[in-house]
Amino acid sequence: MDLQQGAAVQQDFFSYLLFVSFFPHLIAGPILHHKDIMPQFQRNRKYGLQINDLAIGFSWFIMGMFKKVILADHLSPTADAVFAAHGMVTHSTAWIGVLSYALQLYFDFSGYCDMALGLARMFSIDFPLNFASPYKAASIVEFWQRWHMTLTQYIGSYLYSPIQFWVSAHRQQRGKKVTRKAQATVEGFTQMILLPTVVTMFIAGIWHGAGLQFLVFGLLHGVYLSVNHAWKNIRHQRKIETLPGLPGHMIRGFCVLLTFSCVVLGQVFFRANSVPDAMNLLRSMISVRSVGAASVMFDSASFSKAMIVIGFIIVWTFPNTQQILARYKPALQLAPSDGKPGRLAIFWQPNLIWGMLLGVVLLGCLIQIQVPSTFLYFQF
Repeated sequence: MDLQQGAAVQQDFFSYLLFVSFFPHLIAGPILHHKDIMPQFQRNRKYGLQINDLAIGFSWFIMGMFKKVILADHLSPTADAVFAAHGMVTHSTAWIGVLSYALQLYFDFSGYCDMALGLARMFSIDFPLNFASPYKAASIVEFWQRWHMTLTQYIGSYLYSPIQFWVSAHRQQRGKKVTRKAQATVEGFTQMILLPTVVTMFIAGIWHGAGLQFLVFGLLHGVYLSVNHAWKNIRHQRKIETLPGLPGHMIRGFCVLLTFSCVVLGQVFFRANSVPDAMNLLRSMISVRSVGAASVMFDSASFSKAMIVIGFIIVWTFPNTQQILARYKPALQLAPSDGKPGRLAIFWQPNLIWGMLLGVVLLGCLIQIQVPSTFLYFQF
């Protein structure tokens, strides 16, 4: 398809073999495009280890290992126990389990992406960014621009755009407009925005798994995205301000919490073993009077709560790893915000202090590795 559209250049067999077999991305991404990677392989300087790239890549790899081994794997037992109870848990237990899973999934996938990009950088190859603090997103559209970014680009290019093109061509054949103004009408929005979005996310849900819960997850996000686009159209048409009179940071904070709440709702279906289990868990979260097996939390409730608090402090106040490494351009196509760490500025430097700190982190991770632990996205 890319060759037909002129987006790719014909390569010899061995170049193609190198592209598809470069190991850091094989298991769970990021999804690579040859136009980003092949030129890097074709530069002579790329065939050899560079000391600076080794330092940057290994540091990034250790940061990712910390997220996986120290954070995600310590949140896993609580999340697993709650979701294994088929939703028959108390109100507080349900919330602890769901929030534990939200953070486990975040740090597990973020850690994997850091380790994959770090491994590639050790070989002087820059991968595209795949994870950029999605829980800081102020809308569902922004969330999908930050979560599994290469998958979003992939389904946008190969699913959403062709569907939207087909719908637009069909409308033009019937003499109807396909302009932005036409998209603002109920009919135009339904055909050119809602239909392609819902179908695309429905297929994305199937990509994650064949269970009915994954279809619900995909449809939920299709509806979320459609509502987000509809709200943007309404705001643009009627000049509506979001929460007028409030400071900008408070408005964004509200939007971040609203977006996160919608994401968590989808994650309940994403993690549950079935739709009935997900519905039971949601009922436990909503009803304060819900009755369930409090023993699910065994003796770790205090530890679980502490891990949740620590997790959200890291997620919402600390810079992400690409921001920490921003001075050394750690990935392809960094967004402008990826180089701005916010109020808490932390920048990696190739010096003794950072070397000792990351050495201690690596030692702690190796000590914590008791049994083999797979990444959550390996199952998809």
